[in-house]
Amino acid sequence: MTDTAGMSPTGTGGHLASDQVELSELKALLLELNGRIASLEGDVAHLKAQQAEAMQTLPDDVVMAISAAVAAFLGHKAKVRAIHLSGEHRWASETRTRIHDRSVGRR
Repeated sequence: MTDTAGMSPTGTGGHLASDQVELSELKALLLELNGRIASLEGDVAHLKAQQAEAMQTLPDDVVMAISAAVAAFLGHKAKVRAIHLSGEHRWASETRTRIHDRSVGRR
């Protein structure tokens, strides 16, 4: 029984042996590519996590100030429609602490 190229399936002429070498090379290449893909997927996940973290750490008032500066630079004339006070009162607490701090040198 012969194959389509006139070679016997037992490998006379070295045809089957070279196919096995090519198959083993392809398997090795496939394993290498799978490893590289897994590495790249890990890198992408890490970058997405960094991006999400960076977006969460930027305060809203900073974003609004940057947006206003860009709009002003581009010539957009905006009107103030509302003012929203933040819930942070740290400045008041720090001021009271400084006023009542008795460890400050006397005049």
